[in-house]
Amino acid sequence: MTQYRVLLAYVLVVSAVALPILANPYLPLVDLPNHIARHFIVANPQSAASRYFDYQLDLTPNSAVDLLWSLTRHPLDPVRFSHFAFLVYAANLVAASMVLARAVHGRWLAWPAASGLLVYNAPFFWGFQNFVFMVPFAIYGLALWLQTERYPNWLRVAVFVPICVILFWGHLFAFGLLAVAVVGRELQRVFEAGKAWPKTFLANISLAIPFLIPTALLTYVLATAPANPAAAPSVFGTFTDRLYMLISPLGEAAGAGATLKPVGAIVLGLLLLLFYFGKRSAAPHLHVALRMKGPLIAVLLLCLLIPASINGVTLVHIRFPFVLMILFIAASRWQNLHQSTARVISVAIAAALILRGGEFYVNAADYSRDVNTLKQVLKVVPEGSRILPIRSQGNERDTRFWHIQAYAVPMAESFVPTLFQGVHFLRLKPEWTDSAHPAAMSIDQRRILDANGGLIDQNAGGDEDFWFDWQEKFTHLLLIDPPSEDWPAAKNLQRIDQHGRFTLFEILPE
Repeated sequence: MTQYRVLLAYVLVVSAVALPILANPYLPLVDLPNHIARHFIVANPQSAASRYFDYQLDLTPNSAVDLLWSLTRHPLDPVRFSHFAFLVYAANLVAASMVLARAVHGRWLAWPAASGLLVYNAPFFWGFQNFVFMVPFAIYGLALWLQTERYPNWLRVAVFVPICVILFWGHLFAFGLLAVAVVGRELQRVFEAGKAWPKTFLANISLAIPFLIPTALLTYVLATAPANPAAAPSVFGTFTDRLYMLISPLGEAAGAGATLKPVGAIVLGLLLLLFYFGKRSAAPHLHVALRMKGPLIAVLLLCLLIPASINGVTLVHIRFPFVLMILFIAASRWQNLHQSTARVISVAIAAALILRGGEFYVNAADYSRDVNTLKQVLKVVPEGSRILPIRSQGNERDTRFWHIQAYAVPMAESFVPTLFQGVHFLRLKPEWTDSAHPAAMSIDQRRILDANGGLIDQNAGGDEDFWFDWQEKFTHLLLIDPPSEDWPAAKNLQRIDQHGRFTLFEILPE
């Protein structure tokens, strides 16, 4: 009966988090349109958009969904395939938490299904597709590491070499997550050995082999790969960055600081309240398994010490806190829990799941309406057009529509200057390199126009220069927001269509 209850808990939780993803045609995830556009280019090498881009599938430590897309020979359209990837992520994340708990406690538990509350996290809202897709597999890896501790080291090495290599190619940070958790566990075993720690350390040093191989591969990739056009110095980050890190397990995508909506705050408060019981000794309370303390401490240190950006890869610091909370849920179990208290906790978690899922559903429904409106506007765009996306005054930092213009690639086979380049092996053809940026978003109208319709200082507010001489580089201008009252009536812009918030202009020759 207990196993049936655990299975029921899993099914109900996954349904609550997956249905809002499935119910809407487009997901409000910041970077996702760029991934969809790249998948369209891969699947349609003869499209008009391909005249601007080169794509060569290769192994890079950020390839999970891209490899799946290519190896399955593009079984769906790119939008539906992205839905599939995020549905797999949602179901897999909850399952991974429950499997890890099974490895830790030796029995199936319903409590780890509460990790469903963390499916909608900041990396998810940013649309970090390959990363979130691979996180559950890193958790499975940790569960297997714990489960095989009684086996000979040579067998564990043989099993984990392919696992670590696959994780590495799927996403570097997923591999790093497993490596850090394993280091924490192995250091814990060394400390527990007491005076015999040198013997324990030397006896298990061969277990590093599965992790050294991907490290060597990373060194090779960094030494031989083409220069990353989005490369930048690593930065630890500001106080605001660290605040965003703290709320990231339930935070939204934030363009100018940390954001936590009311429902997210309620769910975060509920989880912290439940975690508080982990400190109590009286009944009822959460008990954290001893063998997970090393991995928990190691991942906690990772969260606290990792920079906000590494070599141009941004928002690194928000990627691991939600995993830390999931590991804590899997590592803990309720003790001396009365049936009435268990019902209260179950109802609270169910209510939080419904609130969180409902909030995401409404958000996704609104976003889907906007994308369908954009689709109407793009119907009048000739294939092969070059579209410059702009925002009305003051909206450049609004992350909701940072990359929505990327839908012009699959919908109109057009060029947009803000598709991700670099680690995804998408490259501009040489003649278009000065017309794009490898990691930019749509730009404020004031970067190209003043109130009288003339040019302003194009470099104001940023160092990207893809919009310089925009009248010659682009054929169309897409205004993503309703025109402001002081919208400049530029002489070389002719409005050709408008639906909802989107206005399309043709750029006329001087």
